[in-house]
Amino acid sequence: MCTFDLVIESVEATAYGRAASEALAAAVARAKQAGPLAPVTVIVPSNFVGLSARRLLGSGALGVGSLSGIANVSFVTPFRLAELVAADLLLDTAPITNPVLGAAVRQALAEDPGIYGPVAEHEATEAALASLFAELSNVDEAGLESIEDEGSTAALLAVKFYRQIAAKLGAFHTEHDLASAAADRADLGERLVPFGHVIWYLPAPVTAAIGRCVGEVLRGAVSSSVIVGLTGHSIADKPVLASMGDAGVDVAESPASVPPTGDEIVSVTDAPEEVREVCQRIVGLVAEGVRLDRIGVFFPTPDPYVRIVEQQFAAAEIPVNGPDPRRLADSAAGRTLLGALALPEARWRRDRVMAVVSSGPVRFEGQQVHPTDWDELSRQAGVVIDLTDWRRKIEYDAERTVKRIESLESGDASDSVDFQLQKLRDRVADGQHLVAFVEAL
Repeated sequence: MCTFDLVIESVEATAYGRAASEALAAAVARAKQAGPLAPVTVIVPSNFVGLSARRLLGSGALGVGSLSGIANVSFVTPFRLAELVAADLLLDTAPITNPVLGAAVRQALAEDPGIYGPVAEHEATEAALASLFAELSNVDEAGLESIEDEGSTAALLAVKFYRQIAAKLGAFHTEHDLASAAADRADLGERLVPFGHVIWYLPAPVTAAIGRCVGEVLRGAVSSSVIVGLTGHSIADKPVLASMGDAGVDVAESPASVPPTGDEIVSVTDAPEEVREVCQRIVGLVAEGVRLDRIGVFFPTPDPYVRIVEQQFAAAEIPVNGPDPRRLADSAAGRTLLGALALPEARWRRDRVMAVVSSGPVRFEGQQVHPTDWDELSRQAGVVIDLTDWRRKIEYDAERTVKRIESLESGDASDSVDFQLQKLRDRVADGQHLVAFVEAL
């Protein structure tokens, strides 16, 4: 285990929002006193926070005059930080992905389902055991043994299935493995030199292994600082402070802040009426000089509010930045993909295949698919269902078409005959292309 004696330059507690953003700008400005290209690495709780912070710092809207720019400032999540630090340490194993974990769970259930026998093939069972593995993968061997010592049936089964799944994943490493390798790296200080000044910005709840990794990075970097957002409410701040404790970072005091509270309740009849009331309030705030980017609208569930908000705000000409109400399945690409995936279960029914090729611009083997020609050809050939039906009837149609071509070629040549020959030859090529497309699905 590698433990540094270096001290974190500063640990600053601040309120969330603009105060935190200004603290980050000031920290970056201090780190860049040596020059505008001095390297700075900001550890952010999510990629979204990193994107927002980068845009805000680059806009110059924070009013920190000494901030000379954000060139050579990197924004990484704690997990991405662990990947960068330990990239060359776990080359003999691959990271676990959801498909790999799902396959390992199915293998474990197939070999010894135990009490899960009656529901071993249910997707909810696989999802539950995958979540169990993800949770217990952050527990060391001593912790697993203590769970077993608890003695209950649930505890024994949990550890048993975790071990069964882990046995299938010997060629892969977990988040815990990656974070531990990064934290225990013998040459961590040298590895962190290109990272420059490291800032842990708005720490969020993380696993104990990731927390320890971040703590070692902060103490092993050339210089480092922490900007922690706190509400001042002990219950709300407890998870953040716990993660900082895993990292070995202490906060001297919480900022003096007053938790936001509602000052008015409006009673309406339904969700559309709620959103109309919100639109009116926003228009009133804008009229008072409040900027739109300082107004937030929160709702309890995406359905039905996301779509209603989009419609009502568009009608009121209020620009918004929020979740897209359209799902991938609603797009042409989504419809085409879902339709193609459902074809084997539908036994390649002609109408289902034609629905797929007509649902969007489809290309196959580098050529644009022509749904109208394929629909007419397969209908005239008498295709109904199953791959064998597609092959047999399209091949029979091609044989009849070839005989028709030979008959025309033996007659007198003319422009009309040449045109018919070309159409018939295209029909044969389309049939071959269509059968190859259906077989490839």
